[in-house]
Amino acid sequence: MIARPLLAAPFIKSGIEALRDPGSRAEQVAPTVKPLADRYTWLPNDPELLVRIQGAVNVGAGVLLALGRLQRLSALALALNTLPHALAPGAEDRAPDRSERLTELAKAGALLMIATEPIRRKSALRPKARVQALEARHALDAQTRKLERRARRMAARAARTQLRMAAKAGRAKGAAAARTRPLRARISR
Repeated sequence: MIARPLLAAPFIKSGIEALRDPGSRAEQVAPTVKPLADRYTWLPNDPELLVRIQGAVNVGAGVLLALGRLQRLSALALALNTLPHALAPGAEDRAPDRSERLTELAKAGALLMIATEPIRRKSALRPKARVQALEARHALDAQTRKLERRARRMAARAARTQLRMAAKAGRAKGAAAARTRPLRARISR
């Protein structure tokens, strides 16, 4: 949940910087853009315009990624925007450049993971939840039936015990009454 906004933040920042001041980046990109623009006619010749386009793509796709909207499309756009910078030939092999390239490649890898993650459809989750609910219901039903049987057995046992006790009490009462009758009969004579 927090990973996408954290991944999108540097792209949004660099895109805003590119839109505000495209001049310095245009100078860096110009040697690469000129041969490409000559080869591909649909590509603009103006390096400053390309830097602005790249900045707009970074801001737009970064915001969409951070908000969780059109995640795959925005992640793919940012990855495609990152790869040329990370894989650009001609840079010197100094340690800061290498670590910067590795960072760019790591960002591109993370973006490609987002772009290619499996689609989670809500309809695919519903049957699973329904099955889990049914299983839970059946387990509760079985448990309820077991408890009902146990309660019936306990109630029957308690009723039998009460009947035995009542019978004992009745026999004891009858025996006591039988013992007292002759006494009463003797006294009354």
